[in-house]
Amino acid sequence: MMHLRLADVSDGLCAELRFPDGAAAQVDCGSAISGAAADAWLRILAANPTTPSFGPDTFILTHLHTDHYNGVLDATNSPSFPRLANLRRVVTAGVPRTPDRSMFLRAAFAASFRVLGSDSGHMRYDFLKAVHQLNGGQCISFRQVFQNDTVEVGGARLQCIWPPREIDDSRFARSLEKALAKFDAALEADPFLREIHERVEGQPHLQGLEMEPAGAESESRSIEFGEDDLRSPPLEDITPPRTVPPETKQANKALTDLANQLSLALRAGTSLLIWGDVGEPRLRPAIEFLRSVNAIDVDCMVAPHHGTYWNPALLNLRSGSTLISHGPKLLPKYKHEWAEISGAVRSTHLEGDICVQLWHW
Repeated sequence: MMHLRLADVSDGLCAELRFPDGAAAQVDCGSAISGAAADAWLRILAANPTTPSFGPDTFILTHLHTDHYNGVLDATNSPSFPRLANLRRVVTAGVPRTPDRSMFLRAAFAASFRVLGSDSGHMRYDFLKAVHQLNGGQCISFRQVFQNDTVEVGGARLQCIWPPREIDDSRFARSLEKALAKFDAALEADPFLREIHERVEGQPHLQGLEMEPAGAESESRSIEFGEDDLRSPPLEDITPPRTVPPETKQANKALTDLANQLSLALRAGTSLLIWGDVGEPRLRPAIEFLRSVNAIDVDCMVAPHHGTYWNPALLNLRSGSTLISHGPKLLPKYKHEWAEISGAVRSTHLEGDICVQLWHW
């Protein structure tokens, strides 16, 4: 029997998968409310039958938006948060082969640093550094996965259903072209963004965090990160002004909207489907993959983007229950079509923390 615990973090996501052999995976830990996700993670740890300080052995990060991972950063800044000695592995979505892939990555790093601030200008780097602190400085196994890759947690096998190794359709290419055009306009308007972009481009040790997808028949590989790999990079000496030009805000929004299209989604047999924040244009091809592996009927599903996304292709799915992780901001944007494919729809905003027992994983 597998246990899914979906914590109430308001607008965000924080979940744990726990298996009969005691192995556990944390899936995201973030919220739009400061401190809410770290508090929710403490509740999850306290609910475990094993010693809470050991924690999960795997952290699965669907994508690098703060409402999905800022609880990890908050935890590192809390002296009362336990050290998670078991947490030695991080799994996240890789970046597919796309037109202008390297330009997209550098632009996304720089815009995020300018708007949000970070240690390095590379959110994946900063996330790994935070996990390294939480596990007491132990080495981390880091893996980026793509469609059809599997992740083993204890005796269970989780299958990645999105993103694919390559995206070459014209709609994505147009969105990417528009986002990069907005970024070019922001570079003209924002001298601090220009400096950050130049500095990010000059940090070759960060490029190892964005591995090229392997061939279609090959599983993605893991790489190890330790203290030497996570030393402070040179961007820590830049402190951009708090006032962000509107051009930079617009570029950052366009780039983060694209990141949603590349969010990790995965399934555990016919028991569970977790969508992360897979964007509406990408739901159709992801469902086509599910149909190809005969996995359109599941016991439980965590809806994409807090229940605010819908695509008619979802009518091909059936779920015994669909869980929505949301708060007052996203509640009005909930798509009522989810009830059409679900035996029940459950909301963390209405119920608080939700725990589900699943059998067929």
